[in-house]
This record gives sequence, C-alpha cells and structure tokens, in this order.
Amino acid sequence: MEMHIQPDDNPILIQGIPAPIFRSKVLGNENLFCANCHFVLIEGYYPDTFLDVSIQCFTCHEVTSTPPLDAGEILPSTRLVVFPQGKYRIGGTIEYDPMIAVTTNSHLASHNAACAPNEAEFHLDLTPEGLSAVSERFSILSGRTSEMRRAELNRYHKAGRSGSTELPFDWSIWKLEKCVADGVIDVRDQETNVALGRLHVFAKADAMWKHHPRYMKVASEFSNPNSYFHTVGQFVLAAALFSKGLRIGFTIQEEYGHSKPDLYLKSAANKKFYLEFKTPRSLIWEKGTVHNDEAIRQNIRSILKNSSQINRSKPGGYVIMANTPDSGAAVSMKEHTVSFFKSKGWSKRHVAGAITMAYPAISGGLAGFEMPFAWSNVANEHYEDPENPFVQVI
Repeated sequence: MEMHIQPDDNPILIQGIPAPIFRSKVLGNENLFCANCHFVLIEGYYPDTFLDVSIQCFTCHEVTSTPPLDAGEILPSTRLVVFPQGKYRIGGTIEYDPMIAVTTNSHLASHNAACAPNEAEFHLDLTPEGLSAVSERFSILSGRTSEMRRAELNRYHKAGRSGSTELPFDWSIWKLEKCVADGVIDVRDQETNVALGRLHVFAKADAMWKHHPRYMKVASEFSNPNSYFHTVGQFVLAAALFSKGLRIGFTIQEEYGHSKPDLYLKSAANKKFYLEFKTPRSLIWEKGTVHNDEAIRQNIRSILKNSSQINRSKPGGYVIMANTPDSGAAVSMKEHTVSFFKSKGWSKRHVAGAITMAYPAISGGLAGFEMPFAWSNVANEHYEDPENPFVQVI
C-alpha cells in the first residue's frame, strides 16, 4: 500500500492491479462494481462494512463511493479502521473481515458531531420565565400544549390525587411554580426535591441530545405521560455510556407486531447489542410510597423473568430504572439483579445482563445542585455468547 498525501482530497483507495481491491473472508454477498465500467472493486461486498469509502477503478480510473451511514446510525465502538485524508494505492487483494468497519476521518468526525451528546455546561433556570420555557419545550416535543396538560393535572387534583406519578413532568412544573410564587425553594422538602430532579433531568437531556438526527422521533414518546421516565431515562443512560467511550444508537423503527429494544451499541460492523429500558411504575416516587427491599426484589425478578424484548434474534440486556429519593434503592436493585442471574441466569442464557439505575435526591443546594445517577451493570455468567459487553465493554 502506498500513500500519497493530499490533505485537500477525500481519501481514495486506488485499485493498483486488475483484481478486486478487497475480498470478503465470508463469501455470499454480491460484489461491488465500478459505477462506470462495472469492473469488480470488492468481492463479497457488505454495505455495513464500507462506509463512505471511495475506490478508484483500475480499468477506467473513475471513482466509486460506498454510501455513508444513515442519519443517526452509529459506528462500532471497536473493530473500526479509519483512513485519513490522502490517496492509497493498493497493490494486491486484501482479504477482509466483514465484522470490521472501514470508513474515513471525515465521516467519523461528522458522525461524532451528530451522534455524541453535547457536554456543554447546563443550569436549570428556576424563574417563572425559565419554568415557562421548559414547559414550552416539552409541549413542542410531546405535541401537547401546556394548557391541555394543566387541565389534565387539574382533573387529578379535583379527584384528590396529586398526579405526580401519572403526569410526572406537569406535576413537577406545577410544584415548582408554587415554590417560586411563594419565594421558597427548599431542597430539603421531599416533594420539591423530586420535582427539581425530574425537571433537571428532562432539561439537561434535551440540551445534550436535541441536535441528534433521531432525537425528535424518540422524544415524541413524551406524548404519552406513561412513557416519561422510559424516554428520559434512555437519554440519560446513552450519555453515561458515551462518557465511557461507547457509541450508543437509538432504535426508531419497529417491525410490525414486534416490540423494539430501545438502545443498541455495535460490537462490530454488522453486530448489534440491544438494551431494553424498563421503568416499573411501582418504582416511581409518589408521596407516601415506600420502596422497600421486597418491592424492589419483586420488580427485578418479574422484569428479568418475564420480559421478552431481548431474545436470540435481538441479543442484549435490560436496563431497570427507579425514580426515588431513597438512596438505598440503587444498592438493593443491584443486589437483587445479582441474585437473579446467580440462581436463574441459566434459564435466560440469551440475556447478557442488566443495568440498574436510580436517580435519588438532589444535593449541593440551588447554587449548582447535582443529582448523581447511581447505576451499575450486572453480567449474566451463563450468557451463551463468549463476547459479553456487560463484562468486556459496559
């Protein structure tokens, strides 16, 4: 391979002999031909492997380029070959593994800009104007006006119910509007603390992900109040995994009649590993609710035993999230997940493991309060694939 550096050009692989420039080690797919003269450029072409790669034909010297990733699609976190700018003369045929993705520096950079979270500093504006702006943003994403949502919350209040579980966002806005009107925002008050935490998570997730090509599609699930924690939790976890160097994809397409796992990562060019998000309602805070150890055990066991979104056709694991100011919930969730896989993991050999996460009470005061998510991953030691991201990656 010879490289002729031309910084102003996109990378081009030059076919140096009258033979395919690449040959797949796994045959069966069709070949990639020169778009001009139809000479074979790649023998056994896998589109997921070659992403925005340009090849100059040996016969006619025309350049054929493979398609880039679809908008919002991710590159694998490992098994990735990246060509910098320049021209590369290939003097033979390279046997390639379809599991290894091949792309260019420019495509990698554009992917990172579009699909990675924005880590800019964020502060929640706790003024009437700030709360109104957050509410309006939620209206745009959910397709439900603030007037519609407030009327629905009022119906709960008239029925003697808070609506904090059924309408978590709108209850939080209502609660903080009252605090601002009274001139007191006391984070020691449990209701205020929970409301602050919920709004902070929503607004921060929105700031981090709103540029993503698939964000509006995923965020449209806010239209269903029952999906609030399920939706916001996906964005929180995706940001946490990105901070560990993992590229996370958002699933937006669903096969007719089949549920879809929510998130995925790629361990190879054509190998997805799915994460299905679960937010059991019984683990969502409501005034007077006690999330005791037995309730957590029952939820963990039920989800891991009965859920079916993760299977052999969609390998992966589960994510179980709780919203509670009880700091002990995260510890209990992990312990019961470990216990389940230890005793029952053999019967769920297609499930790689589970992530447990909880966002407890906020701390730090209003000057710059923090709400650390407590999360951990538990691998199923009985998982049938020797490559288990819960052990090797996550």
